Amino acid sequence: MTEKEIIPIDSKSFIPVEEIKVNSVKDESNELLFINGTIDIVPFNGMKKGPYKGSDYSKIQFFYIFHEGHKLIAQTLHEYFTNGIASFKGLYKFVRVPYNTVGNFSIIFKNKDNPLPEIERELIKREFKQDVQ
Repeated sequence: MTEKEIIPIDSKSFIPVEEIKVNSVKDESNELLFINGTIDIVPFNGMKKGPYKGSDYSKIQFFYIFHEGHKLIAQTLHEYFTNGIASFKGLYKFVRVPYNTVGNFSIIFKNKDNPLPEIERELIKREFKQDVQ
């Protein structure tokens, strides 16, 4: 599968911009809106206060898809999302999205060169509950 098959964008999808206007925007175009109408131009600083809006869903289940050689990385990421690290206090505190996982639901593939058949095979085996996002 090629990149164009995954994300079908062609050059006709974009509006041409004059070279002189590249990297030039109005100051207020850099403003991002966060919780309680807080504005910041640095996403990480704004997210320290909280996202503009939390998730509309209360039942969310995360799972990982990774190569067997990256198991420690996945475990570390899970730990960070759960308990945080340094100024990042965990996924829920950062983006107000409940972080829940279910044991043995993640997909670990072996073939780095062609992982899709393994991933698809494992996805078919999974039971996705209707009321869980």
